Amino acid sequence: MKRLLGFAGAALAAVLVFLPGTVSAQAFAGNTNVVCKLYDLSPVSATKCSGFWSGNLNSVGAGSASSAAQNTALAALGYAPTTVLQKFDVSDGSAFADFAGSLFGPTVVSFHWGNGVFNSNYPGYNGSGGGTAFYLFDASSTIDGKVFFSTMMKQSISNATLFYTGRDPGSPPQEIVPEPATMSLLALGLAGMAAASRRRRKQQ
Repeated sequence: MKRLLGFAGAALAAVLVFLPGTVSAQAFAGNTNVVCKLYDLSPVSATKCSGFWSGNLNSVGAGSASSAAQNTALAALGYAPTTVLQKFDVSDGSAFADFAGSLFGPTVVSFHWGNGVFNSNYPGYNGSGGGTAFYLFDASSTIDGKVFFSTMMKQSISNATLFYTGRDPGSPPQEIVPEPATMSLLALGLAGMAAASRRRRKQQ
């Protein structure tokens, strides 16, 4: 009986190893063995990230539709397909990427880092050509479009892409719509002024 149970356990283990989508297959994101972290960026706090994907996926310029490879990564964030708003190079060792214009509200960006980041900080990295990660965050805590990197991610930065933000860079400021309570007070004030004006006319 013990021999039979042992054989059954071994068979089950073998099946689990070769089944697609098992725990071992989900041990990493993208197609490297390094998983992006929500704290890769600062001072923003990412709510989701996708990657690291092997190589440089920031290959599409501004105004173009996101590529098939980008759409695979963006789908995990709920923003695929989309249009590239900005794409630019970032100097190696930079502490931040400086996006033109202001970022506002939900924002999706991607960054590519060379092998230096992974070889220094992630022993056993099995990607090639560095890696690319995609992040979704609320841009309310950015500083004039600047997205800073955590200390570990400052080296070997290569380029950045902006896919989505609550307001497109360079667009005119949003109109300020008064809240309902403000509108009510304004209407009440106008009514009071009209009543006072009528009284003055009667007195004359």
